[in-house]
Amino acid sequence: MFYAPNIPSSSDYTIIIPFDREENKFSRTVYSTSMTGGRASCDEVNQVLTLLDIAVSNIPTTFQTLKTLLIRLLVPGLMIWIIAESWRCYRMETPLTMLFWYMVASLLYMLRKKSVETKEAKSQVQKVLQRFQPLFEERGLRWNIPQAFPLYVELCRDYREKFFEAQIPYHPQTNIQLSTIPPNQEYERLKETTESSEN
Repeated sequence: MFYAPNIPSSSDYTIIIPFDREENKFSRTVYSTSMTGGRASCDEVNQVLTLLDIAVSNIPTTFQTLKTLLIRLLVPGLMIWIIAESWRCYRMETPLTMLFWYMVASLLYMLRKKSVETKEAKSQVQKVLQRFQPLFEERGLRWNIPQAFPLYVELCRDYREKFFEAQIPYHPQTNIQLSTIPPNQEYERLKETTESSEN
């Protein structure tokens, strides 16, 4: 739960954009326009990342997880330990058994809750990418959600696989329309549009 994640480095065909768990958002310093030969500007990529930030905002940070761990485990555990001390001359094994099973149940609950939140965030990220994917694919780019999500997302340079040997220059024809709506409102409007189309 608290190990240092092993995030791969960007390659010739894939740009890795890591998720900063302390700031609870995807990095804005990794991507530069030169990495895709001008196919997508930093503003265009950042617009997508801003919406992804909102989608994963419910996943707790390391600090939040530690805080929850302290509240759910140590505080009640301390109370049960005090009870155990007061019962030492009677039935010592009873409060200790209670403490053990409480800790096990709390840990399983935390892991389950985090798994559910991660799945929900991944579903929302997929909805965000569905909107922008066709525009990026026209430029030979493609967003991808890796198995290690939410540690990072990938911006794949598919044009390199198709045109690397030919070295065909790229001349952008259209720009992605940047939204002037605040990100939170844009994200909610996107969710409503996706849900209405599914129904």
